[in-house]
Amino acid sequence: MIIRSRAPVRLSFAGGGTDLSPFTENSGGCVLSTTINKYVYGTLIPRYDENISLMSADYKKSAVFYDLNGIEFTGDLDLMKAVIRLMKPNHGFELFLRGDIPPNTGVGGSGAVGVALVGLFNHLKEKKMNKYEIAETAYKAEIEELKHITGRQDAYAASFGGFNFIEFKGNDFVRVNPVRIKEDYLLELEKHLILAYIGTRGESGKVQKLLVEQKEGYKEEEKIRVLESKKELVHEMKMVLERGDVEGFGELLEKEWEWKKKLHPEMTNTRVDEIRDLALKNGAISGKTTGAGIGGHMLFYCKPNKEHIVVEALEKAGIRVVDFSFDNTGLKTWEINKEWKKY
Repeated sequence: MIIRSRAPVRLSFAGGGTDLSPFTENSGGCVLSTTINKYVYGTLIPRYDENISLMSADYKKSAVFYDLNGIEFTGDLDLMKAVIRLMKPNHGFELFLRGDIPPNTGVGGSGAVGVALVGLFNHLKEKKMNKYEIAETAYKAEIEELKHITGRQDAYAASFGGFNFIEFKGNDFVRVNPVRIKEDYLLELEKHLILAYIGTRGESGKVQKLLVEQKEGYKEEEKIRVLESKKELVHEMKMVLERGDVEGFGELLEKEWEWKKKLHPEMTNTRVDEIRDLALKNGAISGKTTGAGIGGHMLFYCKPNKEHIVVEALEKAGIRVVDFSFDNTGLKTWEINKEWKKY
């Protein structure tokens, strides 16, 4: 038997940072995001003994263990190990992962990895976990097992899929609300958006740390004020989308970038600013990085029928534009009942 899984990465439009503790416990947070047709794929082949074999195509690394007790965090394949320790499978297996998007590039890749992994083991459970439980387990693999600083939005986006308004109210309370948008509006929004890969960045856990650290000369009250403003923008952005004001959404995306920069000075640098300026000069209305930190991917909203001009300018500057469409499926798992062959 071969078990497969597929979990999508996400584009976060607004609210990033409000899903982090202690803000969620004290004030409650919310984000507006969508998943796209770029995925993390997992393969699980159960064994009859206790041997465990791990392989990641993205990191080009592998590991072998004789049983669960031999698994230790070493800095290599640690998220795979963390999920295994939480799921506690009672048999050996071979586990393989690969992604359509490079890891640590601001589109919720680690959340998608966690969800894809949990989905594999859940597929074999007699009592299946629901989407909330799968997302929460993926989140806890990072926050509890690995002690990373991270929010819940990535895992919940990957588990549920689609265009969602996600609320966080502390004490493990999460509510995923699908945003009801007419198909015409979604198609129009998709047409105007450009996703560009601008290069690698630091690990997501290290980048998220920027949002909870106290920086010199920056009062905690100011950080809270910015996060509250980001929450308000989420509600406004959701409202304009529901009524079909796609151009208004593009303008609000620029406001989100302004608030994002106020959270921490390391949210941008000269290169990011230059890429933004290039896109804006060639027909973009707004542009922002898609995750917490510098590098990874940037998202641009363009004026009508100016998308190709923006793409040409970015590609001429050596920046790779990523074709994508919205995904509304979330986590998928399936099985193949045939003998595993190694090619």
